[in-house]
Amino acid sequence: MRPAWVEVETKAITENVQSIRKFVGEKTGVIAVVKADGYGHGLIPSAKAVLEGGATMLAVAIPEEVKALHNADVYCPTLIMGCSLPCQAEEIVHLDSAAVINCLKSGQAFSDAAVKIGKPFRAHIKVNTGMGRVGVRWSEAAEMIRKVAAMPGIEIEGIMTHFATADYDDQTSLHTQFDRFCTILDNVAKHGITPRYRHCANSAAVTFFPPSHLDMVRPGLIMYGITPVPMASDIPPETGMPALYTPTKRVNYARERTEDTRDRFIPFPLRPALSLKSQVVQVNNLPAGDAVGYGLTYRTHRDSKFALLPLGYADGLARMHSNTGWALIHNERALIAGRVSMDQTIIDVTDIPDVMVGDTAVLIGSQGDKTITAWEVGMAMGSIAYEALVSLGVRLPRLYI
Repeated sequence: MRPAWVEVETKAITENVQSIRKFVGEKTGVIAVVKADGYGHGLIPSAKAVLEGGATMLAVAIPEEVKALHNADVYCPTLIMGCSLPCQAEEIVHLDSAAVINCLKSGQAFSDAAVKIGKPFRAHIKVNTGMGRVGVRWSEAAEMIRKVAAMPGIEIEGIMTHFATADYDDQTSLHTQFDRFCTILDNVAKHGITPRYRHCANSAAVTFFPPSHLDMVRPGLIMYGITPVPMASDIPPETGMPALYTPTKRVNYARERTEDTRDRFIPFPLRPALSLKSQVVQVNNLPAGDAVGYGLTYRTHRDSKFALLPLGYADGLARMHSNTGWALIHNERALIAGRVSMDQTIIDVTDIPDVMVGDTAVLIGSQGDKTITAWEVGMAMGSIAYEALVSLGVRLPRLYI
C-alpha cells in the first residue's frame, strides 16, 4: 500500500448516527448525507455504516451516486438533492430514487417520465426560504406545490428547505427561514397536502436548533464526528492562527448549556472517524543557512532535521499549509517546512528525537494525547472542515478499520 493513506473507523460513523438519533428522538428520522464520497470517507462504507446506525434514508447530490450504491448492492431509500435537468427525469425514475423538484418545469418532466415508465415518482419539493440557491421562492412555493401535487405520476413525499446561517451567532435569518417554511407547510396542509417528510435541519440546525427537527433531519458533517462549527480546541496556541479565527458562541440554545467554552456546546457525543496518515520516506540533516522546498521559503537558522512525507496538494493537502500547517509525529507537533508540493511535503523534526524512515505522521487525527482536527486543517487553508475532508484525493488509499 502507498505509504500515505486515509484511515476511516466506520464504527465511529455508526455510533455518531446512533447519538444523533437518540438526541432527535424516536419521532424524527435521519436522512444521512453521504454525497461527495461520504465527505471523503468513502461512499459505500459510509452508507453501510449510517444504515447500521439507524438512518432512514441516504441523501446524495447526483444520480451517479445512487448508481454507485446500487452497483455495490446497497439498496435503500435515497434522495437526490441536487438540481436535475428535465432530460435526466427518466433516468432518475428508473433508479427508483426520490429527487428534488425545484420548479414547475422540473415537476412536469418527472410527471411525464413517471407516466411513461409506469412507476410513481417520489418528489421532495425544495423551497428557497432565503438562502437564494436551490428551489422555488417562498412567496411562490404554496401555489407551485399545489400544481405539482395535481400532476399524474407524482407523489409528494417531502417538502424541504435549507438554512444559510444555522451556525451563526445572529439567528435572525435562521428564524425567518424556519417561519417561512412552517407557513408554507400550513398553507399546503389546508389543501390536503401533507407530505410524509418535512425536513430542513442540517448538521448545525440538528445540533443547535431542535425546533427544526420536524419529521426528518439531514446530518452530514456531524455523522463523521466533526462538529458543525469550530471549537476552541481546534485552534491550539502553537498553530499561530490569529484571534479572528477563534470561534465565538453561536446560538442561544447552546448558551443555555454553558457560558464558558464551546467544547460543551455539542449536546451529544461525537467521535471523528477519519485520519490522514503518512510514513516518513526520507530524513535529511541540513546545516544552518540552508533552505527547503520550492522557492526556498523555509531557511534554517541552526543545524536542522527534516522528514519527507510522500503526499502533497495532488492528494488534497492544500498548498496553503506551506510553512503554516502541522503534522504529528512521535506525539509531537512538527511544522510543515517550505512549500507543499504536488506529491511531497517536508516537516521540521529538529526538536523531535529519533525520527526515522518508516515512522508514521498524522496530518488529520490523533496521535497519543495530541490532535489535529479537520477544522484546524480547513481553517489553516483559508476554508472549512468540509473542504479539508472532501479534498482528500483518490490517490490516497482508504483503509477501513
